[in-house]
Amino acid sequence: MIITNKSLSGVQDLAEIKVLLAGGETELLAEVKECLVDFSRSVELAESPRDCMTRLKNGDTDVVLIDQTILSKDPGQALGFIRASAPRSAILCLVPDASEEEALALIRLGADEVVTRQELREGKLNRIVGRVWQRSNAGVQMTSQISDFVLTHSFDGILTLDLQNRVLLWNHAMERMFGRKREDVLGKVAVDVLPFEGLGGEIARAVSGLSFAGQTRRYLLRGVMRVYRPYYSPLTSRSGQVIGAMAIFRDMTEELSAGQQIKELKERVDKLADTVPKMVWMAGVDGVRNYFNSRWADFTGVNVEALANDGWLVGVHPQDRPNYVAVLRKALDDRENFHVEYRMRRHDNSFRRILDSGTPLMGPDKEFLGFIGTCTDISETGTTQHRIETRQLARLWSETGDYQPRSMRETAASTMEDAPIGVWKLDRDLVITKASRAVADQLGVEPSHLVGLPFVEVVGSIPRESLESVLTEQTTVQLTAHRVDLGQGDDKKSVLWDLAAWPLKDKSKAVIGVCVSTIEVDEKSSNDKLKEDFIATLVHDLKTPLIGADRTLELMIGGALGEVDSGQSEVLSMLRRSNQGLLRMVQNLIEVYRYDFSKADLASDSISLFDIATECSRELAAVAEQKGVNLETSLSAGHGLVLGDALAVKRVFLNLLDNAIKFTQAGGKVRLWGEETPNQVTVYVKDSGIGIDREDLGKVFERFWRSEKGRGQAVGTGLGLYLCKQIVDAHSGEIKVDSEPGVGTVFSIMLPKR
Repeated sequence: MIITNKSLSGVQDLAEIKVLLAGGETELLAEVKECLVDFSRSVELAESPRDCMTRLKNGDTDVVLIDQTILSKDPGQALGFIRASAPRSAILCLVPDASEEEALALIRLGADEVVTRQELREGKLNRIVGRVWQRSNAGVQMTSQISDFVLTHSFDGILTLDLQNRVLLWNHAMERMFGRKREDVLGKVAVDVLPFEGLGGEIARAVSGLSFAGQTRRYLLRGVMRVYRPYYSPLTSRSGQVIGAMAIFRDMTEELSAGQQIKELKERVDKLADTVPKMVWMAGVDGVRNYFNSRWADFTGVNVEALANDGWLVGVHPQDRPNYVAVLRKALDDRENFHVEYRMRRHDNSFRRILDSGTPLMGPDKEFLGFIGTCTDISETGTTQHRIETRQLARLWSETGDYQPRSMRETAASTMEDAPIGVWKLDRDLVITKASRAVADQLGVEPSHLVGLPFVEVVGSIPRESLESVLTEQTTVQLTAHRVDLGQGDDKKSVLWDLAAWPLKDKSKAVIGVCVSTIEVDEKSSNDKLKEDFIATLVHDLKTPLIGADRTLELMIGGALGEVDSGQSEVLSMLRRSNQGLLRMVQNLIEVYRYDFSKADLASDSISLFDIATECSRELAAVAEQKGVNLETSLSAGHGLVLGDALAVKRVFLNLLDNAIKFTQAGGKVRLWGEETPNQVTVYVKDSGIGIDREDLGKVFERFWRSEKGRGQAVGTGLGLYLCKQIVDAHSGEIKVDSEPGVGTVFSIMLPKR
């Protein structure tokens, strides 16, 4: 039966079809034309492969009929080139004779149909061309629905198939993901291109009209294992008929790896949080809690999963919930700490008084990430709430001036006389103008004897600069468990104070002085100690992977894991130097904890300061070279002998040299030299960097201090110089600094010979 134009409704008029005969002789061309008379617009002959490619580039060929003379050399290559040059054209293979197996093999290589010379002589060519063109036209219709921009730039691999599971589209991402060029796969059966077990069944489901996520697949390419997940959807014609399927392959390798790392990190955080004898929680940016440690389950008797979102609020006393919500809402608006007390039901159905404290979490760019906090059962002691109430009374007492109602002034004054918290009022010169009875009890003097005295003379260990900042910047200063020396001579004693200071304002809101509240504590709270232990444990956990990364990078640079060229070696060296910088920061934190919260166990060996300083200079030479800083060392080997701990002293020089290089511009100079006397060894570290302002020289060895001009130069914890001083002090030595802004800084480390 001859297929007429009418029977192909909805398809391009067959009389307009353009056919190209690739290969063969003029006699064959005449035979083909005779079979397609009144059927196609034109039938042309391309005798050679080159001529065929040239004609196909015009893009107006509808059907390509490939003769055996071209196919016999390399059928796969010939079909691949034609499919790549004319992806929208139907391809028929003309062979003398072919078994069913041979015909299927050509179809798998990309042919749409196989025609034998016998079928050509029997006049079946017109029917075959009509059928193939109709099917090909449907495929073109399907492909045109997809944006070329998305196909070209998508990070996901995109694959489209016809109803015979042959590849019609293979985008650039698929080439990258599976290492196979588009021309090598177009027209081939999908299961031959992607030999994944069960792939054929998944495609069949998509062709049946289902959209779904397929099974995760692993694929090894160039020695690297990647993980992909396919997502299938049927493709339909305008009439709604399924004409093929689309598969999107998404690379899940990094996501799964990150998920595994997050899982491991969460497990470590859970273990660390469970060491804290408090109920620890975390909340998102909306204040809704999404993490609870195991202490919550112990207290409430409820599984922690049931506490997520607002499940934990069920246990809060109904009368106390509105107050909690109000406090939380204000903390969210202001991005500030909050403390709130409420009653919560325990597992034995009794209500306990809970102090809930939250602290905002900020990201590296100061973005708000949520809250982290703890809940403490204070039912057995009213200390915490009592302190909060007395601090509130102290603020009220300090702010009730003559413009306030007399009843308010009298109430605040009488209440403060009975409060255990000391309250001081200072003028703008930080001279005491008023002190509460608790202050007198703390100092052992009458309040009237304190009036007129400068505050810093009475309490000398409180930095004057901190109180001045309250006046100038109108900030609030808080010191926890701060050591204060009271009295003189044999009567001198040391106590710990919790201290807070805030601006004192008049009726017009102008700052007229400072109000200070003080309360004596026996020692740092157990919560603070646990927090410090928590941080110390976390820092120790951070050190292990950093050391592992350093050793791995060292092996890679040395070629132990495979040959690396000079460019790769430079990149790996830069990564190693950055990793070593992080390792030094972590080690600083560990050492600070060691010196602050435990007795430093230092060795007492004969060491050469000059040799240790020279070794540190060599270690940081690459860092200086990378930044373009000239690092000069003038120290005599074997000299500068003292008794000390080599590792601790090395940390001092590494910190000083690292700072000198960081804060010196390219083209600058860092110099290291020393001198010794019969009683002392001195090493100097001098740079030509940005320098330190004179008013800041007294602060450089304080914990967490960093100059404002240095914050933009490099990252750091502000603990390096503090640690240097702790180590030098532990060696009975002295460390000094001298600097001139814009000229440079010189540090001198002096250790005694013993």
